[in-house]
Amino acid sequence: MSGRRAPACAEFAPAKGNFAVAATAFETHAAKAEADLANKQYQEALDGFQKAKAIRGEDARIEFGIGASLARMEHASAESHLRRALQLSPGMVKANLELGRLFTVLKRKYDAIEAYQAALKQDPDNVSARPLLAKQLQGVKRYDEAMAVVARAIEIEPENAAALKRYALLLSQSEKHDAAIAHAKKACDVAAKDPDA
Repeated sequence: MSGRRAPACAEFAPAKGNFAVAATAFETHAAKAEADLANKQYQEALDGFQKAKAIRGEDARIEFGIGASLARMEHASAESHLRRALQLSPGMVKANLELGRLFTVLKRKYDAIEAYQAALKQDPDNVSARPLLAKQLQGVKRYDEAMAVVARAIEIEPENAAALKRYALLLSQSEKHDAAIAHAKKACDVAAKDPDA
């Protein structure tokens, strides 16, 4: 033998510790960035997600966070990050919802419809996606589809103010004014009880 000895197990401890430190730093950056995103502090969120990405590399959660942050600030690169999040985690409903919102802002109605439909394909009972999809369908004059989409949201969650409001608007557009007034009143009542509804 060459006189080299096998390293003792203790010699590996620092390396294992480095992995633990990196994992903790990743989680710390990711969790803070998610809180910043929820609190609408988009630049801080973006910075945190980018620090987390520097530690771990590609991760669907982080790509989504970067895309969602950028969607509020810099639309051009937001789409690529959200699409990358979907490549890494194809069932990520929130990435499709965020793409739909981004496309709505960019006035890309058909792309928004496709993104919201993808979210609903993954989570058919997602009541927050339904009024958003209905609004886009209404915008391209697909009124019957819009009515069906938002009616299902009301079936799932009868106290959904956004769905009630969208349904009232669609009924009004269909000249069903009495029903529209009833749904608009109910939407106002729900909103008065819960301003966040």
